[in-house]
Amino acid sequence: MKIRYIILFTFVFCAFYFTKAQSVKFTADTSYIKELGEFFQKANKEEVMELFTQFTNVWNTGPLNVSQKSSIITVSNNLIKKRARIFPHFYNYMKYILSVLNSERIASQFNTW
Repeated sequence: MKIRYIILFTFVFCAFYFTKAQSVKFTADTSYIKELGEFFQKANKEEVMELFTQFTNVWNTGPLNVSQKSSIITVSNNLIKKRARIFPHFYNYMKYILSVLNSERIASQFNTW
C-alpha cells in the first residue's frame, strides 16, 4: 500500500513538473519581443536587460527581414525545447546576432548562417 502512494506521488510530481517546464513558447513576429522581454526579466540581471534593449532596437528598426525574424523565433523555440537558460544560452545567442548584424562584412551572410 505504501508503495502505491509513493508511485502515485512520483507520477503526479513528474506530470506537474513536465507540464510547467514547457510553458514558454514564442509566437509570431509581432509578439516575440514582448514575450522575450517577459522571459528575460526572469533572469533579473542588468546585463541581460541591457542586451535585450539593444536587441529590441535592432528587431524593430534594424536590418532583419521577415524570414530572418522567423528563423530567430524558430531557434529561440528550439532553445526552449532544449531547456536552455536565459543566461548564458539566450544571452549569448542574442549577443551573437547583434555582433553579426553590426559587422557589415558578416551581416550580408546572416541567412547562410
